[in-house]
Amino acid sequence: MEKIYMAATILILWLLLTGHVYSTPQITIFDKVATLSETTNTNTILSSIQCSDPDGDPTRTYVSNVNPTSPCTNCFEVLDCLPNECLEFRSGVGALNAATAPIYIVTIACDDSKETPVTEVIQINIQPSNAPRFVPDTFKATYTLANTRNVAAGADIYDVDATDDDPGDDVTYTLKVLPSDYSDKFTIEKTTGQIKSNAALSTLCASALTFEVTISDGDHTVGPQVIAVTLNNPNEAPVAINLDREVQVPEDATGNVHIIEYLDPSTDWGPIIYTHSSINTDGLAQYTFDGTSTNIDIVGALDYEKSALRETNVKIQLSDSQCQSQEHFLKIVVTDVNEDPVITPLRSTIEVCEGEREFDTKLTVTDPDNGDTHTWSFHPTTDNRNGYFSIIPNTGWLKTNLDYDVDTNTDLPNIATTKTFYLQVDDKGGLTATATLTVNFLDCNDNAPVFQQPSYTFSATECAASGAIVGTLVASDADSARENNNVFTFAGSSGAVKSDTGGQLTIQTALPAGSVTTFNVYATDQGETPGPLTSKNPAVVTVYFTECPTTAPPVTAAPATAAPTTAAPATAAPAQPNTSGIDLSLGWIILAAMLGAVFLGLLTYMCWRYGALFRCPSCCRMPRNCCKGRCVKKKVQPRRPQRRDPQRRPESPEDPAPVEDPNPGFIFGFWKERYKNDDHQRQPNRKALPEPGDMNNVNTNTVDDLEYGAAQDGPGTTKPPGKGCCSRCNIL
Repeated sequence: MEKIYMAATILILWLLLTGHVYSTPQITIFDKVATLSETTNTNTILSSIQCSDPDGDPTRTYVSNVNPTSPCTNCFEVLDCLPNECLEFRSGVGALNAATAPIYIVTIACDDSKETPVTEVIQINIQPSNAPRFVPDTFKATYTLANTRNVAAGADIYDVDATDDDPGDDVTYTLKVLPSDYSDKFTIEKTTGQIKSNAALSTLCASALTFEVTISDGDHTVGPQVIAVTLNNPNEAPVAINLDREVQVPEDATGNVHIIEYLDPSTDWGPIIYTHSSINTDGLAQYTFDGTSTNIDIVGALDYEKSALRETNVKIQLSDSQCQSQEHFLKIVVTDVNEDPVITPLRSTIEVCEGEREFDTKLTVTDPDNGDTHTWSFHPTTDNRNGYFSIIPNTGWLKTNLDYDVDTNTDLPNIATTKTFYLQVDDKGGLTATATLTVNFLDCNDNAPVFQQPSYTFSATECAASGAIVGTLVASDADSARENNNVFTFAGSSGAVKSDTGGQLTIQTALPAGSVTTFNVYATDQGETPGPLTSKNPAVVTVYFTECPTTAPPVTAAPATAAPTTAAPATAAPAQPNTSGIDLSLGWIILAAMLGAVFLGLLTYMCWRYGALFRCPSCCRMPRNCCKGRCVKKKVQPRRPQRRDPQRRPESPEDPAPVEDPNPGFIFGFWKERYKNDDHQRQPNRKALPEPGDMNNVNTNTVDDLEYGAAQDGPGTTKPPGKGCCSRCNIL
């Protein structure tokens, strides 16, 4: 507390010593109320302001607040207006609107940067603006212009009067003329409202028009005010009667297309002329427009198929040298006319392959009518009585309805290699065209080679040299010799024997005697159209290899007791050539081998069956079954096989017990069929179940290796070794 008192004492002493006290600034001059029109559009001073400071300090005056803040908050500003300052309205910063903000309260402040600023309030009243208005005493809603065709350019036509209650507001005038085509004929003075003619009204070419006048003071626009003007004795443009329509002209038409008809209300202004134009300049060039005659004629020939020239829209305006009519149009449309089709060429010849096929006639149809359809048919003069041919209606191609084969034409009548057709085409309108077509049917390669026989057999010796010819293959072809259709090449090989391209079979490598090689050989013709063909089935070639031939032994005379034999003469008949391709010695060799085998078998059987000495000369060196007959002391009598019930087999104490062999042979063992003593007198019944083999009493011709091996000591042994030669061999 003591410190506070001390500070206050020091301050008082300082003020007393300095002797200076600051004073607040003062606003001494200002207007508390100002008026401002809402239409003000220039900078305007609202109040003069004087602010001073008793201390002589410099001051600054400024706007500290504006209420309301919209729509013109920043429109007010304090400026230096010597000798004092002033509050000024700044135009262009914002918009004044009496309806929105009729009063603004502007607070101004003065500040010396040391004391508290001093403030004052200025009220600004916004005065609403008045719109301009037409003077009713002088305004005429209707007006008649007398002797219009004689009115010169610059003449006064009508005066419009308007006023504005706001002092200082200027009224401006604008004019709109209807129809708009006449806008260039009249004008209005902007500040006076006087309507004048821009040109001689003889070119006005109308009987009535309308003025629309609008006035403005810059803030308000009033109007338009409508003035209906009647033109007395005007010049009128010609009137077209038969334009603004479409005219259709057939494409084959000539001469006149259309004649323009019109009316001329004012006949004292000269002849009627017209202008024409079109964006389709090429189409326009098809017709004549001379500008004076009302006739529109065709130039040259029209063409509906040229789509660009199919429609021409022409703009036409009539004129009496002073007034032009409104713009009219005439649409000229070219219509289609059916025209004859044309077949090219009219006469032609083509070549096609034989067979069943469709083929192009190489004919072309042209028709001036775009999009026309065409149907092909045979002309009645065409000879198709057998129905061998037909024509495809939409393409004109010909078709053979069967295998039209010129190779073998004996089965079908009227088969010819050359045929003439008369063809006809009809368009959708019934117009026709004809053409003559000659077709040469070629013998094309449509038959593959065929071998004369499906298989061939040849022989060769094992000592034949490489390249030796074994035989020749022969094939045929139903095609003619055209384009080498019946010229063949052969191909096929087994490695040892090969066919060359001519069909000859040659040795490549001889095989040992007794070898046989078989392979296929194909024949391919050399036809060019549509190409070579190969035989569907090959020729199967078989070649047997035999021994090399040996020198024949010398012929000797027969014994004295035999009939006399003479040797063959030294000069034998010449050998005939072997044309079959088969070695003739091979047959004799095969026949001799077969006969030798038969005699050898017969001799072997006779020795075995009846030659006892031959059968067992040394029993111990022979198999078990050789010990029948002599070598066995007790001969077993053969007994006839008895027919037994297949379901039951009588048990016999002599039958040995069945032995389970772990690995019995397929044809050996218990169920083996046997024929006792191998001397059966009648054919056994093989449909009955087989009987168990009586292996202890009867020996068969078959040595059972499994039984033989098991008979030594195995469980299958049922009889001790016997006596005699078989006992010495220990064979059961």
